[in-house]
Amino acid sequence: MKINTASAIAIQMDQTGAVTKPLQPAFFTSGDGSTTPDIANNGNVFASTMTERFDKNADLSSTAVFTAPVTGTYLFTMSAYYISVDDTDKLHHFFSASNRNMYFQDKQQLNTLTGNDTILDTNGTCIVDMDANDTMIVKKGGGSTEARSQDPDYVWYGGYLVA
Repeated sequence: MKINTASAIAIQMDQTGAVTKPLQPAFFTSGDGSTTPDIANNGNVFASTMTERFDKNADLSSTAVFTAPVTGTYLFTMSAYYISVDDTDKLHHFFSASNRNMYFQDKQQLNTLTGNDTILDTNGTCIVDMDANDTMIVKKGGGSTEARSQDPDYVWYGGYLVA
């Protein structure tokens, strides 16, 4: 069974009852494995050197700014891996929506298990209500300019419309 818009399939159900919504806003981008970018204080963590894996509704810009196409509740998740963090830097990361900021990480001492205290592996998730045309971006605060890895296994950002 299919329900169509004027030009595309909006909802599709197969013979097992599985339902897909091909136009449902959803995106995922990850590191492209190339040059390691430097992320400035208050900078967009995913603005450069990322590879778009999918963007179901074309709502993610080339600088990793998501723009909500409709009013609803959205889930966002991210992971970043920094390879050169000064021991004295006190970093935090946050989801910066046009209607609020959500802070989720604040670390000072890093990866003492390997003896390499310059590495920071960070991740976060949030769920937020957004109006149509609200935006979401992931930012790094605190510290100085940090070198972020490009390993697609550790560096990624995704989101989708929940309800």
